[in-house]
Formats: sequence, structure tokens, C-alpha cells
Amino acid sequence: MLGDRDYAWVGELCEEVSLRSNKEACYRGAGNVIAGMNDYNLDEIASACTFMPTHTGEVLCIEGASWIVSNQPEFRDVWTVLCEPYEGADKEQCLRAQELI
Repeated sequence: MLGDRDYAWVGELCEEVSLRSNKEACYRGAGNVIAGMNDYNLDEIASACTFMPTHTGEVLCIEGASWIVSNQPEFRDVWTVLCEPYEGADKEQCLRAQELI
């Protein structure tokens, strides 16, 4: 299992990517991996994504995690808890996860 420093390191690597679309894909991919590595534990996923170095990185991480979590049958009714801490456009972006699958 990865530790907090590992999540922060991955976020730092994503932040170094120069092309915006690739940077966004990096953060989303990190969230996707974090979800699986934490056995879809929503609290652990949310905590891990907070180690991304920017707010945008955190939101993209949560978005990537929510894509995979929302597609798991046992989480279809509860995955939106990942989006609850966010407001406005960030929350809307997170909640679009199911539409993007």
C-alpha cells in the first residue's frame, strides 16, 4: 500500500507534466489507481487525493477515482460521497463521473 508521501510524490510528478491535457490525465489516472489500491474505501480515497499538490489536482484525482468507483455495482448508490466536500464547478465535474463511463 502506498503511503502519504508516495501520493504526494505522484502528484508532484503529475504537476510537472507540461501539456495541460496530459497533466489532467495524470491526475485522473492517479485517482483511478488510488481507488483500486485502497479497495474502494471511500474515506481512504478521499484522503489520498488530498495529497495532490494543487486544488485542481485534488479535484481531478477525485474525479478519476469516482469514474472507477461509480462503475462498481456495490458502490453505485454511494460513490457520490466522494464529491460532497466540493462545491460549484468542482462538484459538478466530480458528479459527471457516471456520465463519462
